[in-house]
Amino acid sequence: MRGSALATAVSATVDASACDDAAIDWMRVRVRIRVRARRTMRLARAPCRAPRRASTRTMATDREGALRALWARSFDAWIDVPGTPRGSTTFFKPRARDDDDDGARAVPAIARTHALFAITAHNPMGAIASAEANARANARLEADLTALAAANARRRWASYGFSEGWREDGYVVGFDLEDADDGRRAMVGLAVKYAQGAIYEYSSGDDDFTMRRRTVPAAMSDAVDADVIMVCCDEPGV
Repeated sequence: MRGSALATAVSATVDASACDDAAIDWMRVRVRIRVRARRTMRLARAPCRAPRRASTRTMATDREGALRALWARSFDAWIDVPGTPRGSTTFFKPRARDDDDDGARAVPAIARTHALFAITAHNPMGAIASAEANARANARLEADLTALAAANARRRWASYGFSEGWREDGYVVGFDLEDADDGRRAMVGLAVKYAQGAIYEYSSGDDDFTMRRRTVPAAMSDAVDADVIMVCCDEPGV
């Protein structure tokens, strides 16, 4: 009897131990399955992020391309340019291949004697803002330009760029030619402050009847950079 009871007890202990080992093994298997499942889920999610980032970059590039085209083909209007009759507005357009040179008019002389830059605070990053918001932003910009004039900005006058269905008011600022680099840095800095994608830089053309207008990137990439030859024109009917 005693021997039989002892054998039974030993057998029960062995069975319990085996059950515990089996339970531990099963738990280990379950842990491995969960770890693998989590890794699989992470791998499954990973490719989803890249397309979103790529899509965002593509949208930004497309927007900059559209703005580059808009800015490159737009007209300019300069109000009360130094050396022109008071109260007058001088209009410019991108030169076309079929333009008739017979009626060409000389660009204002200041385009040859100064480094000129046009800037606005309208429509930050190309997003349409209300007229009130644009006016407030331009008023702050004008105050900054007044402070800049105390440094080395020599001349300033009101201007606006426009095309069909689009207009942005701003200012043209003139620096001495030897201060062109400093002027460019200062104007780009202001453009970044007011979240402007770019500014215009003007310089003399090949003759008295043309000037070069370059779109200089500020808060946007070099994708908006463009060079256009501008000529004087009558007020465009747009």
